[in-house]
Parts: sequence; C-alpha cells; structure tokens
Amino acid sequence: MIFKEALYMRQNLRDKPTLRGLQALLTMAYFSGRVGDDSTSSLLADAAVCAQTLELHSASAIEKQYNSSSEQQVAKRALWFLNSLEKPRCLAEGLLPLIHDDLIDYDPPSSASHSPDEVDWFAINARFATICYSIIRERPRGKLGRSSPRRGQGQASRHSASSTISRIESLLDEWRGDLPFASDSNATESNEFAALTCSERRHRIKCLNKYWSAVIATHSGQARVVVVDGGGGVGLSKERCVEAAQEILKNSHYITSTDILYDIRDTGDHDCGDPGGVCW
Repeated sequence: MIFKEALYMRQNLRDKPTLRGLQALLTMAYFSGRVGDDSTSSLLADAAVCAQTLELHSASAIEKQYNSSSEQQVAKRALWFLNSLEKPRCLAEGLLPLIHDDLIDYDPPSSASHSPDEVDWFAINARFATICYSIIRERPRGKLGRSSPRRGQGQASRHSASSTISRIESLLDEWRGDLPFASDSNATESNEFAALTCSERRHRIKCLNKYWSAVIATHSGQARVVVVDGGGGVGLSKERCVEAAQEILKNSHYITSTDILYDIRDTGDHDCGDPGGVCW
C-alpha cells in the first residue's frame, strides 16, 4: 500500500509535502537501491526536497509541527534514514548531497523497535553516513578556478592530505570497532564466515565492504588533491586502495549461492534487523 501511495504522491509532494509522503518515498528509494533501479537518485532527491520543506533538520521545527513525542521521533528517524541512504550513495557516485549534516541540530534517535539486548543498526548506519559526509567534504574541487601551484604548495598539500586521511581512517576504525561482531577474534576468517547463517554472513560482509569502500574513497580523493596541487608521493594511497580492494574481493569470495537466494527471498524483509532496513 505504501508503494501505491508514493506513486500517487510523488507528483504533488513538492507542493504538499507530508511526513507520510516522505516515508513512502524513502521506502521506495530503499528498495529501488536494493534492486539497482535507476530511479533511486531521483527518489532520494525528492525525499531531500520534502525533508527540507518540512524543516526536519531542526529539532525546534519538528516540535512545533508534531505534538506527540512519538511523531517527533518518527520525523527524526525519517531525516536520519534519508541521510543514511543519501551519503553512502553520493560518496560512491561522486555526487554532492542535498542534506548537509552541519544543519542537523540533533543526534540520530534509536530505531523504533530497538531494545537494549539488540543491535541498533539504525544508529550504526547513521554514524557511517556522517563519516561519508566527512569524506565528501574533503574531496578536491578540481582544477577549475584553481591557480597554478606555487613552490612549496605541493608539500603543504601532501601534509594536509595525510592529516585528513589519518583523521577519517580513525573515524572509520572506531566505527568498525563498534560493530557487533568486532570482538570476534576470527571475524574475517573463512571458517568464521562458514559458521554464520546467511543473514549474519550478509550483514558482516556488507559492513566490512562498506568500511573498505570508504577507505578507498578517502585515499583516492586525497591523492587527487595532492596531484591537483602539484605534489607527488601518492604511492602510499594507491597501495592502501589496492589493499582495500583486495579485502573487498576476499570478503565477497565467501558469498555462496545460498546467500544470493536468501537475499532475493529477503527483498521483502525490511525490518530493523537488516543493517540497511527501513525502520520508523
């Protein structure tokens, strides 16, 4: 039913945005991204416009619009769910985000059905989105409008790039260290993957690959900054990118035909137990 609502609402959503309509768009965007549909970016763009019109980046605006605490929490979850979908996609595709983290004046809430003895994937994804935003902000602006590099500028650029890489990798390491399986001594060993259920294995591989993909984005972006500024010494970043790519390939090697069939069958399951699932 929510898909039909979204299809009818989409044309009028810019003129009459509602929280319900935003939820419908986000649900469609989530499943569109899961199946690789071309409409994902446009759905996210519509959702971003809706969220901006509703001023969901502002806690005070949310309190004025929605009387009950439960509605306010739903509104905040919607904004952060949009953020968790948009930022990794923008990072992967080289796009600029429409939602700016600097304007959001409240922390992500817990998922709707979260309990202390369960993993709060909503918070994990929201945190990863903020790291993606940090990486995006450090991307080079490109050569357009930049002056020719001056003497010593290349060295300064290398130092700045190194500092940026260290800071972002530290954030990524902290994020990975707080994953629910981080304490497992053999978290990435083949025998450990084989012992997991399809769902657990998929969740683990997905999280690890997100980590390594972010590492590649960090190093490749900063290497371009150095090149644009006339510097050299990008070999270490290239080596790190190769290492990250090898880790992604290694992790993906553990995906079996059973996992693929499970994933196809699981397309309709979008609860909070899914690391990227819809959760209001």
